[in-house]
Amino acid sequence: MSDSIISSIIVLVLGVLLYISLWWNAVYTGWRFARWYFGIILALAVIVGVCYELFHMTWLSV
Repeated sequence: MSDSIISSIIVLVLGVLLYISLWWNAVYTGWRFARWYFGIILALAVIVGVCYELFHMTWLSV
């Protein structure tokens, strides 16, 4: 369980770092872009966490 949480946090941190680098380079980062970007990053983090947990459980059962 903790490994899936760690992998989700890593995805969130990488997403925030990418957003900061886009903002720093003066790419258009309005409110609409930020909402979609962080929504996608949040969904990706949940998917990574769930898939990691399912993958880890299937390997343990073999």
